[in-house]
Formats: sequence, C-alpha cells, structure tokens
Amino acid sequence: MKNILTAALVAAAISAITTMGVLKYPLDPQDRNIIRTVIQEELPGMMMNVAWENYFYYFTFYESLKSATVADGRWGSAVTGSAAVTVNAGMELATGATISSVARVEMEVSGMPSATTIFRWDKRQRFRANMQIDNLANVTAYFICGQLSNDIYYGFKMVGTSLKGVTKNEGSEVTINLLTAEGDTNYKLEARLMPKRGSRPSQIFFYVDDTLRGTITQDADIPSGTYTTGTAFFNIQITNGTAFPRTLYSDFLEYMQER
Repeated sequence: MKNILTAALVAAAISAITTMGVLKYPLDPQDRNIIRTVIQEELPGMMMNVAWENYFYYFTFYESLKSATVADGRWGSAVTGSAAVTVNAGMELATGATISSVARVEMEVSGMPSATTIFRWDKRQRFRANMQIDNLANVTAYFICGQLSNDIYYGFKMVGTSLKGVTKNEGSEVTINLLTAEGDTNYKLEARLMPKRGSRPSQIFFYVDDTLRGTITQDADIPSGTYTTGTAFFNIQITNGTAFPRTLYSDFLEYMQER
C-alpha cells in the first residue's frame, strides 16, 4: 500500500513539474527536492486516511481483564479445579496442582451491536501475541481468535512440546506442526488469515518469532462469513494433564483486520 501511495505522489509531483517544463532524467537537484517534499508532506496523511477508513486495529496488555466472569465487551475469566487467572505484569493462567484443571480467558463480542459489522471471518486479518508456558509436560493450551466451545477459530495450540497451527470451522479440528517448543521460553506468535478470493482458497499463515513455520490451505476448515452467536473475539486456555501446576503467561495481544 505504501508503495502505491508513493507512486501516486511521485506522479503528482512529476505532473506539477512537467506543467512548468520538461522533466529530464537523471533528475536535477531542484526537481528531486520537489518530489521529495511532496512525498514527505502528503504521504503520512494519506497513509493515515487509508488505515482509518479501511482497517480495524486492536491492542491490549490485558489491562481490562478485571472480571471474574466472561461477558460481552470485556475480557473475563473462567476456571475449573484449582485453576486461577491473575493480571499483574502481564496475564497468568495457572492450573494449580489438581489434574485436568482449566484456566481460560476470553472476550465476548457476540452481544455487541457493532460486532457483526466489524468482526468478520471473510476479511483479511492477522494477530500476534506472546505466549510462555513454564513446563510443557502434559499440557494442552490454546491461543486462538474465535471460541473453542463454538467450534470456530484459528490460531495456535500447544500439546506437550508440540506447537501447532490450528483451525476449525464447525467440523474437525485441523492442525499443522510448527516446531518443538521448550518450556519457560517466550514465543512470539503470529497468524494471518487470508479469506477466499476468486479461485484462490482460504489460507492461514503461521509465524513463530517472525519466521513462517507453516500454512493451512483448506476452505472447509477455515472460518468464513460473519461472526456467529456465542463467538468470542479471542480465547486463551491451558489445561494440565497431570497433578502438577502449569502456568501460561502473555503480556500483549495485537489484532488488525480489514473493515
């Protein structure tokens, strides 16, 4: 997009110059300075207008996670067994020592009037966040856009030491192995969803620490259309499969989507 805007501005500058004379290449210092000035003065405003009119952006340090229950328009938590959720310098989901305990946080959007017009699966979107789990033995964790219980989501899944890309669209869950993870290691996760366009199928690109690790290309298994009733914006969850405590930590989440 920036390249397109730059080209448009250069064209405008060239047009302005050529109305007064013939533009020659290589550019003389005066013509070069005119083009540079037009770009520097106009490009920032044009880029801001494009972003404001065409994209939705969300960022959180989980500072709004103060509710003990999940509800529309805010981050909330839900726990079972000995699990607990705390927010201090970041967010911690702790299972405690009771086997099969679940710590979960999510942000509901289904009851918000703007949700069905802003949040859509059929728009290009991406999110990134960090995730660190202290001990990966007998752990199952999700960091997803969407909601587990509603069977519509995409993002990341940790099963023991296997970090996977994951997607589900009311059918069977589809995963792809991304890497063998290590406990107590902070990973930067990024997922980019490209909805179906013409003959090109839907795709999800999965990045770990800024490196592309895998791609899922399956229309039937990638969320599509509008958000449905009961869908959460994001869902983060950890379950322990052994009678030992496990903790998931994250301190930021960033999301961007076409309008």
